[in-house]
Order: sequence, then C-alpha cells, then structure tokens
Amino acid sequence: MKAAPAWLLAAVAIGFAAGFAARRAGTGGPAETQAAPANGLPWSERRPFSADGLAAAPGISWNPKHQRSADTVEDLELLEDGPLYGRLALWLQDAEVADIARFWESYRQREATDSWTIDLIFSRWTRLDPRGAIAAVKGTDQEGIAWWAWGMNSPEKALAAVKAEAPRYGSYVLRSVGQFHGGEAGKWRELYPEFVDWRSIEGLSEGLARQDPRAALDFALEHGQVDEDRLVSWLRDDPVAAIDWAMQNDRDQHGSQNPTRIVFNTLLREDPEMASNLIHGMPVGKTRHELEMELFRQTADEDPDAAEKAARQAPSDRIRVEQLMMVGKVLLRDDPDRAFGLLAEALDFCPDALNGVKLHFGPNGLQSSGAEDDSLRDLRSRLVEADPERLMDMVSGRFSEEQMREFGNEVFPRWAEAEPQGLAEWLNQAEAGEVRDQGVFQLSSYLSQLGSIQEAVDWVKSMDASTYRGSALSNVVQISNWSVEDWRELIAQDAFSESDRRAVENVLHWKERR
Repeated sequence: MKAAPAWLLAAVAIGFAAGFAARRAGTGGPAETQAAPANGLPWSERRPFSADGLAAAPGISWNPKHQRSADTVEDLELLEDGPLYGRLALWLQDAEVADIARFWESYRQREATDSWTIDLIFSRWTRLDPRGAIAAVKGTDQEGIAWWAWGMNSPEKALAAVKAEAPRYGSYVLRSVGQFHGGEAGKWRELYPEFVDWRSIEGLSEGLARQDPRAALDFALEHGQVDEDRLVSWLRDDPVAAIDWAMQNDRDQHGSQNPTRIVFNTLLREDPEMASNLIHGMPVGKTRHELEMELFRQTADEDPDAAEKAARQAPSDRIRVEQLMMVGKVLLRDDPDRAFGLLAEALDFCPDALNGVKLHFGPNGLQSSGAEDDSLRDLRSRLVEADPERLMDMVSGRFSEEQMREFGNEVFPRWAEAEPQGLAEWLNQAEAGEVRDQGVFQLSSYLSQLGSIQEAVDWVKSMDASTYRGSALSNVVQISNWSVEDWRELIAQDAFSESDRRAVENVLHWKERR
C-alpha cells in the first residue's frame, strides 16, 4: 500500500496531539505486553515479562547508597502483594542469598502470587547466585522466569548456560537480553538463532524500540508478528511516522494484527474524529470498508438516531443493509418495535441479511457468500431472546423454504425451552408444513424432558405424515421415562397409525435389547 497522504498525516498529527494526549492525561503505569499464544507451557511460564515494570520498581538499580530496610523475612511474609512490592525491593538490596531463598520458599506457597513480585525476587537472586536461583525452581512453572532474570543480569553467561543445560528456556534468556541490553541484542540474536521465537521477538523488539521504533516494528514484521504494544507507543510519541508505517504495511495476511487496524482501533477509542480522517485517506477496498463499519458501529452505539439517518443515505444497498442491521441491534433492548422495523426493512433489501452469511454482489444482485458471520449469529441470538414469535413472523414471508428450515433449527429449540407456551400458541396458528413440524418436534422433545409424555405424543400426532413425525415420535419414546409396557398399552388403546406404531415399536425393541 502507498504511504499515507501528507494532508492526512498532518491532520491526524494535530488532532492526535490535542485530543488523544488530553484523553490519556493522568493515565500511566507499567505497560503490559499482549497475551501470548498457547504453546503447551503453563501460563506462569508463558506470561509476558516487561522491562518497563522492573524499571519502575523501587531499588531495581540495586544502588549501594540506598536506605537500608528494617524488615525481616518474617515481616515480609505478613504483607499482601500490594504493600509488599516496594518494601521487598528495598529489602532485597541488602538481603543474603539464604534469606532470599527462605522468603521465596514461603512466598511460592501462597494461594495467589504476583508476577511482578516474582520477577523482582529473581532479578536480584540471579544477580547474586544464578545457579542457586535456578536450582530452587528447576522443574517448576517458575524455571523460565529464573532463566529470564539471569539473562538480564549476565547475558553472555546465561545464554551459554541455557544452551548447554536447558535450551527449552533459551527464548526466555534472549527475551531479557533484548529488553535490558538492546544495544547487544543483535549480536546475541545472530549467535543464537535457535532461540528466536514469539517470546524472544517481543523482548528484542522492546529493546530496539527504545532507540528506533521503526526498526523494532520492521524486525517483528520480518518474523511474522505485528508488535501492537510498540506500535501504539510509537503512535502516541510520533503519530505521523507511526501512521505512515502502518499504512505502508497494511497487509491482509496479518488478520486481526493488521497494523492499520491497530492504529485505527487506538484512534477510535481515543479520538473518533481522527479515526474518521484516517479512513478518508485510505484507498477504496476491503480494509477501508471494514474500518468504516467499525466506525459506524460506534456511532450506532452512541447515537442510534444519527446512525439510522446515515444508513438511509448509504451509497449502496449492501452498506445500507449492514448499517440498518447494526442500528437495529442497538435498539433491540430499549425500542424493540423500531428495531424489528429496521430489520424488516433490511430483509426487504436482502432476504439473506439475517441468515448467518456475509453479503456480496452476485449476478442476481445482493446475495450471501455462504460464510458465517459472527455478528449476525449474535444478532439472531438476541432476536430469539427478545421476541421469537415476532422474529418468525418477520422472516416467514421473506425466507425461502430452505432458509426457513435452517432458521427454524436455530430458533425452535431455544424458543421451546424459554417459552414453551408461546411456541405452542404460535404452532396452533401456523400453517401445516415442514416449518411447523420442525417446531412441533422441538416442543415435543422439550415436553418429554419435563415428563409430559402424553402431551408430547398429542403434539406429534398433530404433525403432517412426514419424516419429521416418525422421527419426533421415536425421539419422545427415547427420552421418556415410561416403561416398555406403558408404551405398548398406549399404542394399543390410542388411535395410532401403522407407521406410528412401527416407529414406537422400533425404539421399544431397542430398549428391550439393552
């Protein structure tokens, strides 16, 4: 993708400095990296370590000219994690290795431990006695943390040792080398390429970013990652450069980690007007359309009236349908009549709009792609909860028979469980046919689970003589707690058709053989 236009970068930069920075005023604290992907290790080994957190810790520089702590191991053992952190940092500056080990033995047995506190303990312990620190946690979930801390204190020794003794934790060491020794990270990365993975890439990128954010992001991108934390941080410091880099690296294969999306989502949270400016500077295409929909969704949440007005002025039927659906979803809780009206209007434009598919333009106009759409699935779920009867009435004149069957499979089970009387009343008024039989199948199944067997049987007998009827009757027999004798007595006395009797007998024979 081409670089962002100069006018766009200037506009965003001015607005970002005034708006985004103002909204961020008063916030702070250690920056946490994003959750790591699952890799078979326990979470305590996978959790992201950050140099920022330790850099903010009291006494982390281990300054020999500090105030001495009056605390003992026993004093620290009584403290909760909040007040513990600062006092522990001061105490660690003078603590003997044996006392650190004794405190760790006590602390690790707590029901809940704090990751920053653990990092602090091992950052000092591995400075004094790295072998003892690693031995204390060998084979536990904390072993990777000890190796990481040793890499912070002594990169060359830690890398050589981990390669020879525990290569599984090599990326932990290389991560800390990148975080705390960024100037030397390139050398160690070349010497130990086998330790380069998502974990070490994060640390190396973090270290690089202190001197050259662009180089850090390029490095992560070369290894198939988009460093979101670094990009957002750069966006705050230098929005022009960050936006330009993001738009030059706007690639679909990054998925949710698309750089332009990260920039856009950050702006959307903090300064929607700047997010709109960003969109207007993008070329027409898939990414721009999806970001426009995200911006519209936020508008719908905040001002449904304005969003509806904008939707009616949409440049195409496709966009109009999507936007009307979004507004309808927002209004569903507080104004269901208006919500259903908008959804019905959307269905008039495209009957597939509610059928769990994405929209596209085909040879016959606006059609579905066949790909499942999570937002529509969520909308259908909310509609069933809000008013299943109105929902079924709304789609009945607009869906094809096949669409009605698919829709009924989703609606009827939930309707039967949530409001069986309402479903029964709707079925009494429904036209005979396959859709009604679907509803009867689900209602009879639910009644059987409640033990209302005779009522369930009566409903099944109201079905057309279709495949659903035999299946529904067999299902009732299987679910019921009636004995074989009870069922044989019923079919002997009641007016069952021959096919109904066979359906019951087939299940009874199966029950007798069990």
